[in-house]
Amino acid sequence: MVIKDSLEVHIARLEADPVIAPERNSSLLDIFTADYSENFRSPTNQSPLVDRVWAHAALIYLFVVVSGWQPASGEVRYHVRRILDLLKHQISPPALLRTMVWPFCLAGCLAEPAQEACFQGMVDALQPPSVFGTVRKALEIMKNVWQNRGTPDAASRDFATWFGDQGDLVLLV
Repeated sequence: MVIKDSLEVHIARLEADPVIAPERNSSLLDIFTADYSENFRSPTNQSPLVDRVWAHAALIYLFVVVSGWQPASGEVRYHVRRILDLLKHQISPPALLRTMVWPFCLAGCLAEPAQEACFQGMVDALQPPSVFGTVRKALEIMKNVWQNRGTPDAASRDFATWFGDQGDLVLLV
């Protein structure tokens, strides 16, 4: 599959490159990481890490579109685990999660029960809640998936169905 191969090559390149610190205010991404309780300070350049999260999410999405809803698949579990590891251990500050709501939600929807608390904890850490409405909406979607995991129609669903379950049109950007 050409798309899958291309994404995997891209991820390998991203993982081989070191994260380089930018000059102050050099990235639009830095604006999203500003802390509202203090003056703006530019963090270390997180763009390669953000790119990796998005690339892993693209592979998850591609897998579900091609093969169906299979959260127990080794390939899905690998990419969910990679996204979770990147978000928990390498992305800083936590507010940067605002730039990765769609990948965060995809990974969370397909997370194993043991991983649910990690996703919940990342959202709980974001304060004030009013600034992170989209992240909280993503968590609502994930919780709905988690609660309906064992239902007979769960395996026949896809992301569009889960995202539309609450009657809202959801755009996670």
